[in-house]
Amino acid sequence: MPRIAENISYADIIRGSDEDFLHIFAVREPRDAYARIRTRANQVLIYTRSNQPVSILTGKQAISVAVPKIEPVSTIGAGDSFNAGLIYGFITMGIDREKIPILSASDWEWIAGNAIRFSQNVCMSLDNYISHDFLISLGK
Repeated sequence: MPRIAENISYADIIRGSDEDFLHIFAVREPRDAYARIRTRANQVLIYTRSNQPVSILTGKQAISVAVPKIEPVSTIGAGDSFNAGLIYGFITMGIDREKIPILSASDWEWIAGNAIRFSQNVCMSLDNYISHDFLISLGK
């Protein structure tokens, strides 16, 4: 537990699932998880719950982003693809570490929306990775 706490204390953005926080901290709600991980004012929690809304908690905002309903084929790779979608969103918007604290709710919604789409793309096949056609569609 001390190593987990130390690693979290260094992070600006902590992304985890409801299952992660249940196993690590025995909490079931995003606000409870945020209370457990927050060591600095500008830390951000991105809390996922399968097909439930994604919660984003910052020192100033609590944002909920709906997850469109799909019929998943496989969930293997969904979390990694969600993270890739977050990174894609940050890069596309030109967000660096200094800009994270000033992101608006609509910025977070757009970033999380990308992450959700990446994750859902993976869930719609047995390939367990983002499809080429999906990647091509991002450039359009």
